[in-house]
Amino acid sequence: MSLTPCRECGRQISDSAKSCPQCGAPVAPAPSEQARPAVGAQVRPNGVRRSSIVLLGVVAVVAILCWNAVTRGALVPIPRYELLGSSADDGCSTLGDYCQRAHCVVRNVGNATGSASVAATMFGQGRPPTTKFETLALAPGEQREVSIDFAEATLGSPFDRVLCTLR
Repeated sequence: MSLTPCRECGRQISDSAKSCPQCGAPVAPAPSEQARPAVGAQVRPNGVRRSSIVLLGVVAVVAILCWNAVTRGALVPIPRYELLGSSADDGCSTLGDYCQRAHCVVRNVGNATGSASVAATMFGQGRPPTTKFETLALAPGEQREVSIDFAEATLGSPFDRVLCTLR
């Protein structure tokens, strides 16, 4: 315990006193007591909290951008196909041999080359549907028509509609 002068009257007082016994002026706490945080309080340097929030925001934005790129296939090459149309005709028929041909138009809308499996199903009244498959390789952005012949068609009972699907 040491003595220090009172800042009001100048009389020597104990450094553990809360006020001066002569004039009653409050004694300022020691500098080490002012900087000491309350028990259980967290001490953080200036700006750490703000920078932590900014860093968390940047990490969240990067994570969202990466997720978006992966799900859209920008980071992983993925072939994706869409069916653009279908039709049928009897262009494969020859004299004395009736045949119908299904036409399916497919485009690769992905970002990698791949193989598309196309199924053409022909339907006719009073007959079971008939399905045939064809596989074709397509580069990104490439569009092609695949033709599938159905020799099962007969002149008296032709197929009347076609359905193309991707498998």
